Amino acid sequence: MPSVFFISLMAGTPWGGSEEIWYKTALLVQQRGWKVGCAVYHWAEKERKMQPLKEGGADIHYFPNKGRAKRNFIERIQNKISKQKIKTVIPTLPVNQYDIVVVNMGAFENTTPAWRDFYQRLDRYIVLYHNYKEHEVLKGAKKNAVQSWANKSMLNLFDAGRIMEVLDK
Repeated sequence: MPSVFFISLMAGTPWGGSEEIWYKTALLVQQRGWKVGCAVYHWAEKERKMQPLKEGGADIHYFPNKGRAKRNFIERIQNKISKQKIKTVIPTLPVNQYDIVVVNMGAFENTTPAWRDFYQRLDRYIVLYHNYKEHEVLKGAKKNAVQSWANKSMLNLFDAGRIMEVLDK
């Protein structure tokens, strides 16, 4: 049976347009008999959305995400703890048990220390870029990370043509 593991690095909000792209793809291939797994940042809203995939047998993993808003001292501490916990969750992802991995990329989340070299664990992967920072100039390790992810990927897909233009710069 073919298999696919989706990783969504969209961390700033629970759901968006690119989430719909990978999510509907996951539902479709699951209905066609594929083994499906996914890893997403935890939000209550996202947990509800994951329910149909879970009911269909998908393997769901959640990245810690407490304190994302950082509105007060407690949330700032929770956010720091979540970021440390993510580093322990990432190595446990069962990506080697799937034929292909689809990584839904946020605003260059792959440049963060936690994700920068993760592509090295992936034999076959596709990157779906859904966000960009129009005036951000990537240099050094960040630029190298984006280039490495893109160069090793089987396919680079873009939510919009403008994203491809900005990333190409």
